Amino acid sequence: TVGAGAALSAMDPLQRARLQSDSVGALQADIAAKAASDAATLDFERKMELKGADVPASYQAYKLSKFPGTFMQYQTQLKSAGKPVTNINTKGEGKEAEEYGKLIVEREGAVLDAGDQAGRTLQNLNMAKSVVGNVDVNPTAFGTTVGSVATSLGISLPENFEKSVTTGQAFNAQMGQILAAKLAAQKGPQTDRDANRMAETMATLGNTPAARVFALDAAAAIANRDVQKANFYRQWRATNGTINGADTAWNKEVGNMPLFGSRDNGLPIFFDEFMAATAKANPNISADELKSEAKKLWKQKYAK
Repeated sequence: TVGAGAALSAMDPLQRARLQSDSVGALQADIAAKAASDAATLDFERKMELKGADVPASYQAYKLSKFPGTFMQYQTQLKSAGKPVTNINTKGEGKEAEEYGKLIVEREGAVLDAGDQAGRTLQNLNMAKSVVGNVDVNPTAFGTTVGSVATSLGISLPENFEKSVTTGQAFNAQMGQILAAKLAAQKGPQTDRDANRMAETMATLGNTPAARVFALDAAAAIANRDVQKANFYRQWRATNGTINGADTAWNKEVGNMPLFGSRDNGLPIFFDEFMAATAKANPNISADELKSEAKKLWKQKYAK
């Protein structure tokens, strides 16, 4: 029996060249067909993703199944296994899915907008501390600062409120109300505890520059959490292709993470300060390890 290689060698050069050319052409055609098929599949799946919640039930089932192949391969496998291919999308279900999808998108927009606004707020709060954190303060600065903080945190104040906020005591009272309103909007048992501890700390510090600085630091901690939440949502979408489930994951992330704690001398301490102290005590750990360790210790010490 003559092998394929020997048979090819036995051909005259012209025949051999034609055969090899045909083989290369067939291979190139196969590659081109595969590329076209892959492109069509990718285009189809992109179109499905753009539909958001209003996609056929069969495609929803495919995504939920975590099938490793393409949607077409998933359909083929179902058929070969003798299972019916689901393709149901009633008007009622489609409308409900569409409304749910809109709520998800609106929720994402609100979180990202709040994060962007909070980033600007942090800059304003740092400047505000230098204005009202002293013993001698221009009376008009109290009202101006309160108005700036309230606007930054999205809290409405009565018209002409500045006229009644001309002393440190009035400043503290108004700031306490603003912070309580912001925390109430965030909801949850931890924010309730934060609000109570904040009121107790303000009362303990009294009408002092330290109380005013604490109020602004607390506002900064709230704003910083909005920034962190927006970043968390961006990362969640990048990883999962949707923000569905991000709220639950975020609540788990910040669960039992109080905005501030109390030092041994009773004065407040915020997480950034605590993490800096943790870094100093653990100079050889990575940034990720530092964050994890600091959060663990923070919860152990102050989540009560």
